[in-house]
Amino acid sequence: MILGEDLDPAKVTEWLELQPSQSWRIGEEKELAPGSFYEWGGWKRFGKKSNDTLEEKIESWLVRLQDREQEFSKMSSMGWRCSLDCFLAFDSVASLSISPELTRRVSELGLTIDICINN
Repeated sequence: MILGEDLDPAKVTEWLELQPSQSWRIGEEKELAPGSFYEWGGWKRFGKKSNDTLEEKIESWLVRLQDREQEFSKMSSMGWRCSLDCFLAFDSVASLSISPELTRRVSELGLTIDICINN
């Protein structure tokens, strides 16, 4: 996910050579909330739904995004927030961990890991 006040979704698509699952510019009306407007621009690409572990999902994104450090650096220098946005849902108590090696690889791309947990 990439967010930024002046974010241009077309530039993100061009730089990453990936099509977004969802994108918008500041001031555009929210599709799921008519009469409500975005306060910033955004670009999201969703992963496949699976029962993979959090680390396996992050690994699959790292493979997909490898060699794009310069693009993420450029976007970060423009003040845009670049992250792996993880949504996790649990029915019971759960734990999660991310190895130092995986954390290092995410960091080398210049990404943040955001985790939203729902139970």
